[in-house]
Amino acid sequence: MAAVSGPGADVRSGSDRGRAARLRGGVQGRGNARQGPEGLVSARHPGEGLVVLSVASEQGVRIGMRFRIEGGTDALAAGLVEVLRVHADLSEARILEGNAQRGDRVRTETP
Repeated sequence: MAAVSGPGADVRSGSDRGRAARLRGGVQGRGNARQGPEGLVSARHPGEGLVVLSVASEQGVRIGMRFRIEGGTDALAAGLVEVLRVHADLSEARILEGNAQRGDRVRTETP
């Protein structure tokens, strides 16, 4: 592999680039180093339209963030939630559309 030099060249090794991407919250090799937090629906409050998420301020979650809900074992979007309250180890969100059940995966909504 030829060395690349010049302004803006990334001279770190592949493992260093991957570590840097992980520290920024991204995943090496997925093409988007700015991918947001992912987690699970920890609980659902029936009748209130609220869920508790396993992602929180420790992962960079902020009030107003939206997450896509992936139902169970399939990757089809089951719903959309918006974060209302954020704590150090969990967050509370309102169901905006669709459905959410305990154990469903959540991924940051991307525009």
